[in-house]
Amino acid sequence: MEANPSTYELLQMNIALRDLGHKVKALNVAVTWEDKEVEFLCSRENAGGSKQVPVFGDENFVYDSPDLITVPGRSLDSIFSGKQFDFILMDIEGGEFDAIRGASDLLKSCSVLVVEFVPNHLERVADKSSYDFAKMLIELSFDQVEFPRFGARGFPPDCLVEILSKLVVSGEYEDGLILTRLERSFGNRGNS
Repeated sequence: MEANPSTYELLQMNIALRDLGHKVKALNVAVTWEDKEVEFLCSRENAGGSKQVPVFGDENFVYDSPDLITVPGRSLDSIFSGKQFDFILMDIEGGEFDAIRGASDLLKSCSVLVVEFVPNHLERVADKSSYDFAKMLIELSFDQVEFPRFGARGFPPDCLVEILSKLVVSGEYEDGLILTRLERSFGNRGNS
């Protein structure tokens, strides 16, 4: 999924150049919790920093006078209804909360979820706290969470709230929290 039309066009070119059209399906949509139009800021200097319009203004999000556009928004559960994936990666510049909210069925059946945690993005873009984020991740019933930058891991209900709170207080972030289901292995889905 890629919401930024310019980045989506580059993605399509890369797929074609590498002859991966038979393996890769790209969609020009914003991933969110419901199927609706989304106001989106297209960064001029850093396409990877493009994001849904934040709930709260922040100079860091508009320093380059981004273009304001409207893009289609879709939930992952509606896009992939009835499908299963072993591995899901989310780096959505503050849109992770809404994306997870709209993907609970898909995420409850995956083996691994890697999700970025940037407190400023979560708070300013989504108007959610680290506690809200932790609570939602705990409800997905993963067996383990790992914080690679800090060498910490544990059972999500036992550690997620505490570690995310510490990251917020210390001004830190995590490029990719890794949540796993230990009873499953890649490719071993049985008949489920």
